[in-house]
Amino acid sequence: MTRLSLTSGLWLGLLVLSVLLNGILVGVLIERSGEGAPLAGPGRIEAEAPPGRFNPHAFLMALPEEVRPQARARLREGLREMRPLMREALEARAAAALALAADPFDPERAATALQHARETRAAMEARGERVVLDIVADLEPETRRRVLAAAWSGRPPFAREPREAGPPER
Repeated sequence: MTRLSLTSGLWLGLLVLSVLLNGILVGVLIERSGEGAPLAGPGRIEAEAPPGRFNPHAFLMALPEEVRPQARARLREGLREMRPLMREALEARAAAALALAADPFDPERAATALQHARETRAAMEARGERVVLDIVADLEPETRRRVLAAAWSGRPPFAREPREAGPPER
């Protein structure tokens, strides 16, 4: 394999992991909404909801230092476990795209292909969610909230910390 394909594969893997972990957000929001969280006013769900972009680097850096090595290893292991699922999901999505663009168009074939693409994506997301759940399961509630808030900060991976408002440093 060439260096370019390895680099592309790594970025693709991180992108897919990020997408998968978005499913965790949905689960957390659904669970919170079931607890009677208000929909308007102070403490409403919209104010607490992360922007929906999982940042694996921020997730790792927000973990307590003593947990990071195990978490990093579990993320790597999870990525290895997910590779066949990612490949299957990409193939299913490509098949769905072909079915949608086919001439003559077959609505039943397209619907079946789209259903298969949803199922493979769901399986991949579930695997990613299990990895994150394994990592945060033993954290104290406040630590878990802080770590997940950092992970869902919406900042792209490896982005610098935002600066404080005020005049630029000289």
